[in-house]
Amino acid sequence: MVKSRKREQLLLEQEHEATREEAIGGDEGSITADETTDVSCKSQMVIVLQYIMPDLTVTERFLEFVEVKDKTGVGLSNNIKAVLEPLKLKEKLIAQTYDGAAVMSGNVRGVQTVMKETYPNAQFVHCYAHQLNLTRPAATVFSKDEHPEGVFCRSNCFFHFFLRCSNTCCSSCRGNTETHTMATGCEMEL
Repeated sequence: MVKSRKREQLLLEQEHEATREEAIGGDEGSITADETTDVSCKSQMVIVLQYIMPDLTVTERFLEFVEVKDKTGVGLSNNIKAVLEPLKLKEKLIAQTYDGAAVMSGNVRGVQTVMKETYPNAQFVHCYAHQLNLTRPAATVFSKDEHPEGVFCRSNCFFHFFLRCSNTCCSSCRGNTETHTMATGCEMEL
């Protein structure tokens, strides 16, 4: 068990080093970060880096899970900066993406504002995927009288609703309710 953990740690370190070298050699980049509390009540933040390689391919890499002790804008920013510092992205970091929580998006001492002090080119972009992820659990809640298959039906309908949209910003689907029912086997008003 100990050897296995050491091997995993070594592989993780090698992967991080390869990502660092690749990111340093790349062009502009952006970060996405989100903080959450896990089942053991530990606050953790995930940090993901997206960057453009010299051949213009866009690459996205998981950087790290960071245990969060200070949930202020400054504290969260310090965690992100500690992970980004070895990458030497000061001028290359052109975007930062977080959810809409005040501590992340705030204009006074929010993470995005504190990060701009170190990374002046990093424009803040609100992460709308976060809102989409928050709606999914609500779509799968069912009452004690409802059979669990209804959850899967709603979940499947939810997926197909977005699949049929012409783009993520549209407000109407291409198909009608009959087509939707035939495709998913679910009867649900869209």
